[in-house]
Amino acid sequence: MLTDLTMLNRPRAGFTAIEMMVVVSIIIVLVAMVVPTIGPAMKKGSVHDAASAIQRACSQARQLARSTTEPKVDRGMPPSYGVAVVVPTEANKPAYAVVIYGNSNPSDYGFANNKANQYPNGTPLLDRLGSVGDGGSGPLGPPQKASAKFQFNRGVMPVTAPSVAPPAIPSYALMGSGTAVGWYYQYRTGFVFNDVTLWTSAVDIGVYYASGANREALGVASLDMKYIVAVAVYKIGLLNAQDVN
Repeated sequence: MLTDLTMLNRPRAGFTAIEMMVVVSIIIVLVAMVVPTIGPAMKKGSVHDAASAIQRACSQARQLARSTTEPKVDRGMPPSYGVAVVVPTEANKPAYAVVIYGNSNPSDYGFANNKANQYPNGTPLLDRLGSVGDGGSGPLGPPQKASAKFQFNRGVMPVTAPSVAPPAIPSYALMGSGTAVGWYYQYRTGFVFNDVTLWTSAVDIGVYYASGANREALGVASLDMKYIVAVAVYKIGLLNAQDVN
């Protein structure tokens, strides 16, 4: 009899079917609440990552411009470091920000996307002991390439829009395939120029202007345009990224 009472008072092992059903139901409810927020959060994070990619390219190009001696040229303007935001022609390739070097139009897609030679005006020698475009025959051997490409996540594209005066919001549109937006940094100062033939005219990139200005607003966005981050590169070289919606 004592043995039977001992067995009755022994704690049960495991869960009952009802307890398991309750736990599973709670898990299902929690998952149903969390899943709808995961997709938008990932999409928004990808847009912010693209803005960070532009910022990293800008930081490298500006640092190179400020820390490198301006090359001497026989005629024309010297090449300079800059950034181009590029949309490839290939549909299966993501957009990207890339460090560029030259004195051609920085918004020209062919210039920014030249696969054979990222620097159409010659590869810069960071040791400064050779001449620009000498093909690596300087005293210290082959030059070090400064080019760096920062790819966006798929599902994120650069956007532009005609600039308007605040507080109005520009009407952004996705950049088309085979297009680019770019700018240069001046040696020593790090000021921003969109044409190296105009060293005396520093400009803002992607900053709101009054109606009629010829500048464009710049940003990155998800393909459905639900998440947009405006990117402004001020003439002094500083970059600001801000959520639009």
